[in-house]
Amino acid sequence: MIHVYRHIEAPAGGGEPSVEHSDFSTGEVIADDAVWIDAVSPSDEERQALESALWIFLPTREEASEIEPSSRLYREGEAIYLTVTALLKADSDTPQTTPITFVLTRERLLTLRYADPLPFKTFAQYVRRNPESCHGAQTTLAGLLDALIDRVADVLELQGAELDGIGRSVFARPGGGKPGGPKPGGRPGARDYTGMLAGLGRIADLTGKARESLSTIERALLYVSTVGRQELDRAAPGAKGGAKGDSLSKATQVRLKTLVRDVETLADYTDFLSGKADFLLNAVLGLIANDQNGIIKIISVVSVIIMPPTLVASIYGMNFRAMPELDWPFGYPLALLVMVVAALIPYLIFKRRGWL
Repeated sequence: MIHVYRHIEAPAGGGEPSVEHSDFSTGEVIADDAVWIDAVSPSDEERQALESALWIFLPTREEASEIEPSSRLYREGEAIYLTVTALLKADSDTPQTTPITFVLTRERLLTLRYADPLPFKTFAQYVRRNPESCHGAQTTLAGLLDALIDRVADVLELQGAELDGIGRSVFARPGGGKPGGPKPGGRPGARDYTGMLAGLGRIADLTGKARESLSTIERALLYVSTVGRQELDRAAPGAKGGAKGDSLSKATQVRLKTLVRDVETLADYTDFLSGKADFLLNAVLGLIANDQNGIIKIISVVSVIIMPPTLVASIYGMNFRAMPELDWPFGYPLALLVMVVAALIPYLIFKRRGWL
């Protein structure tokens, strides 16, 4: 499916500019005032129709998925190709990433994607309310990249809040109470370690995907704000509407620099979240090991308590004839009493030393 967005200037007699949206069909001619062409999972026929109509080459999905910068940021003819990685299904348990290619020319912007990330939906709605955000190709590119960055920022904010919740659960005293105070009633394994590990794993996965997305967006911003702009200006110095294009480039240049600073800030925050997730993961693993040690300690103490009664029972379980206690009338109750006392003494010793 191919969507075409046209920017309609304000009427001479007064009024407001607007953005018209239509779907492109093979065999049609793309209007000269089309600013943004959004190709969503185009078929081979649609791809060929776009290439013929715009006189540009569109990369395949496999080519867009390549990770080397030379395959993601380059110029071909008078078009600048930028491929970034966008977050997809960030609110689900299986977050994903998808490549999005931007083909920037002096007159229009073409986006090629094989998924439907949320920022594209929100930006398409935004340009209808604010037509100036789709006034030119570079302005539209900056708006789309801004929407992608905002989405990553929202996701990172949610991950930060979730990490705070996991941190409170990790360091809370079992059964309530303040750290450092008297230990309230609790038992080893009372925390949901499985849920904590699953939550930390999901956060680490999503944070890594967000960091990847920010890296590709930052490279695209730096490219288009330096080399890309210069190449576009050199491509058609005497093109029609050149003054308008130049003025937009200057305004967009400032915005792109702002976006670069936003990306750098979010990248630092992503590193902070990654470090915090690693810290909490180590803390959870330490608590698991501590609880395991507590269980092993209890088992060891119980084994020591049982050993003296077992020794007494083993002695009187031997079938020797010369064992005078076997003929005593109170021999059996006495043996039971000895076993109880033999078990009670180690228990009291361990309890006094705080091992239980």
